Amino acid sequence: MKRDRASKLMALFAILFYLVCLPLDAAVFDRTCPANPEISNSAALVAGFGNTPLGKEAPTTNPSWFLLILGGFSLLYGLGGFGWLANPCFAFVCVLLYKREVAPARASALASLILSATSLHATNHLYLAGDEGGVCRISAIAAGPGFWLWLLSIFLLFLSTLIAQNRANELVVAE
Repeated sequence: MKRDRASKLMALFAILFYLVCLPLDAAVFDRTCPANPEISNSAALVAGFGNTPLGKEAPTTNPSWFLLILGGFSLLYGLGGFGWLANPCFAFVCVLLYKREVAPARASALASLILSATSLHATNHLYLAGDEGGVCRISAIAAGPGFWLWLLSIFLLFLSTLIAQNRANELVVAE
């Protein structure tokens, strides 16, 4: 019973951290546009995570809620935004934990954790369109506080799946 209570409390904190991260800046993005549009998919166009920006424009930041709402559209224009898929996985894990379906919740939470942990680095290695023509690229150069809270919330949800008990286990113990 204590494990179930601890799991629920940890999941509640995960949801709370997720909601708190929404108004905070998610990351600092650099937008680079080549002089020759034929090399727009080149990885040489991106500054890379933790590096100085290469673009002529100032790096931009966006609040997490903006990326949550519009991030799914980035999948239509390149695979660099696949880390956004951690959000639907997060919601799916919450539903599965509510139903006490722990095994699929663990798998989904692990997928969400992997997607979120690699999301910023993916913008540097996979194409992410920076304009409507697909000529420019966007890359993450720094993580903001919203990203770290988002990552923490997904990690806490994953931990809650590890200590949660299956409904089937409770029925066996009760008999």
